[in-house]
Amino acid sequence: MASLPTPNSNTPNGAAGAGYSSIVRGTSKQHLSAATTPGSANGVLVSPATTPALSSTSPTTASASAHSSPDGPQGRTLPSLSTADPLRLPESTLAPSGLPAGNAMAGAVQQHQKGPGLMRRISGKAAHRILNRRPSANNVAARDQSSGPVIMRRRSGSKAGYESEIGSYADTAPTTDEELFCEPLPGLQALSAYNFTESPHLSSRKSSHEEAFSAPIIPGPLQLGTNLLKVSKKRKMKPVRFKLDALNAKVTWDDSASNPNKRFCIDDILHIHSKHNARNYREDLHMEARHESGWFTIVYADRDSTKDGATKLLHLVAPDPNLCEIWTSTLWSISRYRHQLSAGMAGPSQDERLLREHWTHEMSKISSDRRSHIVEDEYLDLEHVERMCSFHQINCSKNEIHSKFREADSRGIGRLNFDDFKVFIRLVKTREDVKAIFYCHTVNNPGGFDLPSFLAFLDDVQGVNAHEDPIYWQGIFARFAGDASRLPADDPSATPPVYMNLNGFNSFLSSTYNRIGSAQKQSEASLDKPLNQYFISSSHNTYLTGRQIKGASSTEAYIRALQKGCRCIEIDCWDGANNKPIVVHGRTLTSSINFADCIDVIERFGFEASDYPLILSLEVHCSSSQQQVMVDIMTEKFGQKLVTQPLTANISRLPSPQDLRNRILVKVKPPDTTIDMIPGAEVSTGRRKRSISSPFAKSSTWDSNPAGPLLLMSASPSFGSTEPPSPLLRGWVTVNPSSASDDSDGGPSSPTMKPHGKAKKHRSKIIPPLGDLGVYARGIRFQDFGTREAKKYNHIFSLKEEMFGKLAEDEEERQQMISHNMNWLMRVYPSPRRFRSSNFNPLAAWKRGVQMAALNWQTYDVAMQINDAMFANYSDRSGYVLKPEDLRPRDPYADSPIRFPTSKPSKVQKKFIRFSVELISAQSLPRPRGTGIDYLPNPYVQIEMFVAESRSQGVASGIGGLDTPAVDYGSSTISALSKSSSIVPSNGYNPIYKNDLFTLSLETKYPDLVFVRWTVWNSPDGEKYNRDRDAKPQAVFTAKLSTLDTGYRHLPLYNNNGDQYLFSTLFCKIMKEEQVDVERDAPVAPERVGRFRQLLKKRITNDRRNSKDND
Repeated sequence: MASLPTPNSNTPNGAAGAGYSSIVRGTSKQHLSAATTPGSANGVLVSPATTPALSSTSPTTASASAHSSPDGPQGRTLPSLSTADPLRLPESTLAPSGLPAGNAMAGAVQQHQKGPGLMRRISGKAAHRILNRRPSANNVAARDQSSGPVIMRRRSGSKAGYESEIGSYADTAPTTDEELFCEPLPGLQALSAYNFTESPHLSSRKSSHEEAFSAPIIPGPLQLGTNLLKVSKKRKMKPVRFKLDALNAKVTWDDSASNPNKRFCIDDILHIHSKHNARNYREDLHMEARHESGWFTIVYADRDSTKDGATKLLHLVAPDPNLCEIWTSTLWSISRYRHQLSAGMAGPSQDERLLREHWTHEMSKISSDRRSHIVEDEYLDLEHVERMCSFHQINCSKNEIHSKFREADSRGIGRLNFDDFKVFIRLVKTREDVKAIFYCHTVNNPGGFDLPSFLAFLDDVQGVNAHEDPIYWQGIFARFAGDASRLPADDPSATPPVYMNLNGFNSFLSSTYNRIGSAQKQSEASLDKPLNQYFISSSHNTYLTGRQIKGASSTEAYIRALQKGCRCIEIDCWDGANNKPIVVHGRTLTSSINFADCIDVIERFGFEASDYPLILSLEVHCSSSQQQVMVDIMTEKFGQKLVTQPLTANISRLPSPQDLRNRILVKVKPPDTTIDMIPGAEVSTGRRKRSISSPFAKSSTWDSNPAGPLLLMSASPSFGSTEPPSPLLRGWVTVNPSSASDDSDGGPSSPTMKPHGKAKKHRSKIIPPLGDLGVYARGIRFQDFGTREAKKYNHIFSLKEEMFGKLAEDEEERQQMISHNMNWLMRVYPSPRRFRSSNFNPLAAWKRGVQMAALNWQTYDVAMQINDAMFANYSDRSGYVLKPEDLRPRDPYADSPIRFPTSKPSKVQKKFIRFSVELISAQSLPRPRGTGIDYLPNPYVQIEMFVAESRSQGVASGIGGLDTPAVDYGSSTISALSKSSSIVPSNGYNPIYKNDLFTLSLETKYPDLVFVRWTVWNSPDGEKYNRDRDAKPQAVFTAKLSTLDTGYRHLPLYNNNGDQYLFSTLFCKIMKEEQVDVERDAPVAPERVGRFRQLLKKRITNDRRNSKDND
């Protein structure tokens, strides 16, 4: 293998180490020589806009290697095939177009019918795949002009759920003049948040603004192609040649021209795991440890799948660690750079450096069509401008583009030079809605907002008490007034006053300082109460990525849930081969993953989004030996994070989230449990005597079936039955089994009997070392709220949604459940019958005080959207939300558990709530799925309200907009009120809604459980509303009403998989009124009259009647 030529020592970008030659293994010397382009710096081909700042950061010594460079593989002397060109940002990655499924099917069948004996040559399984093949090839081929990123990437290590919103800034006030006046433009700070989960050398990249805008250097060997080992799902390794197509930002392999499926777009990358951080994938595929140093796994979105949120995994092994580093860092650099370029055209900001990048790219594409190319002759005509707007999601009508083009054409020649191009972009991005608001509030200040008027705007319009922290808001004003106007003062010796102009005001409205929930900061003081007083963000069957019966299991599902702030995740443990426990949905066709891999991922990502305690809900089906393996893995991997004993002795109450920061709790059944039942204490001999006032209420798990214990055990028990037990069963008692084969420990089971009134000792299948880890979450099988086990401070009940529903239907059981959940923990999880991983309505559980409403996070339905809104917290996604006061105990700090109250809880006072939403405009709305780049959306917005009461109980009304029928989303998730806005035809870039003011009001007992949902829809013809019940919205945003700040706010929008769009927002003005108690006239009770008074009254009435008759 010939090594690469040694770089010129005078070249600042040269840095090819002696060990670096191995990265082009498999590439011949002739290919390398032919690829070197004249005029390049030792073969290094750099994007035209590469800045000196980037080049200067590269190593200059010949001995520097790719592995040792803290800035990745930039600036190395590598041969290159063609000019690196990652600038093209055409069609939306969320809107692939392709032929109908029937065309792909017909083509596949026709291809295989050319030869004789079709079914003899094709197995039944292969034929099934052919007949059901999706049109992915057409879709992928159509995405050769892929438009670049439109989805926000979640930042690794972030503590906030919405930290990547448009125009995000640091959440602290500036402290120096340099910080005040050197803030990056809105829309770009958010893009710099994009990061992958590893590559430690990338984390040390310089964060200067100049370097952030620099085009990445594309290593030549990656463009020529490098040999990598591709690992299939069948655990086979095959050498494959991978190429980086920098022009179209794609990676291809093998013969991608004949098989378009053998490629993926860099914009679709979700994660890159490399080396030891990808160990779980390597071990799951049973690959040897020697491959770890070159292993990297790419997780990317499958945009051609018919299922939202589908992902693919690509497992690759490089021949040495250097090549692995180069691939991962280059992909990261291109992806980050394309995010930045998207901001230049589609984002709200305007930066000349980004516009110069786009201009240079367009000039390089059209220069070959012109005889000469000099800077003075560079121009764009109307056709090129229209194409650029289509490529970059500027989805406005051609008439508007033509109007802006003519206005920017200063010379009137039908062409734009670079200065004219900047004017055109400024005109396109001008926010007429923001301009009207600005001039309305600065009518007395010709320069804009001065500091007093800005603080008054915050107080009067935005609902922010700026006088509580004037220093902070003065710093915010200085930050956005850095480019503002300075008017001359009357006194020449005085400092000219500083004003926030229109650009600064627009930037402020788009920044994180003004986002939804920016004033709702989570106070640590609110997290100092016991765990039972919080709603906890919880997941069910966290490991699944799809359906419950035949879905895939993946550690990626844990990563996604943890990064979104989930604080209670579930692990179903079963025996695996070679004494290695596995995680799988038992007795189904789902795939499995190693328990050790799950624990490794949990340890790495467990506290990335939140520092507050993480609860592992273990469903254990393992043998004793493998249970011990589980204990060893957790104790070794978690170390001091794992809670193995109470924090404080002799305290019979749960600790607070603040006490358990960065700690891991285990929810598991107790070991070797023996539950003694007192004869007669659990058996009713007549009418049910159970009462909420009884601390040891009697069990009613008996069925009225008198046929004997065997039939009774096989039948479903009648919870709450008032029938007495059969005389044949006298002297038998129920025993609480402590092990279950179903999900967790939910629901009463058939009783186990033993004669003569003696208690049966039932041994748990959980070994003591594992069961002892359930320090603060000991899973107890539910039998009754009055049992002794139900009084222990550290117990937790897990109920299926069916059992929870039965308890909630009965008035007495419902009151007991609410009282129980004030003091102890409860978890409710979806029915096993939800094969498609749908979800129940979490509001039904929260209004009963249930702490953990565990949902299927892989399905982003309305229930999951409400769950996201509950735990968003915006400024701090902790995963814990303090329950309303009515659902918390009266004496939360008592050393002993509180017994049930002697009477039913007092009736909750209803509240009257009124708020209004003025829909002003939308920004950069995505194109509908399946449409081309020339399609112009016809967007309208629907506003829905969800309450904890059922629709028949709640009193909701609204004024404004078009009334739309309430939609039943299943599981009693019905919108209490639904309104639609007007339709804006042919404008998805900056539609402005006029006179769309919605005033909504309701009466509710649960004001803290009111949610508002905005959905963006597309009218098929610009006039009619979409009435297809199976249609999905283009974008969605859900918020808890109590967390919505008033004033002018930009609402972030999400796709149907819960991923945030980069620049898509709704601009609204929100106004809320104070809640008031609902006062109703109490009915007049009839006067109670005794027997004697009744007879006397009757006698007097009869006497009067007789007197009238005589007269």
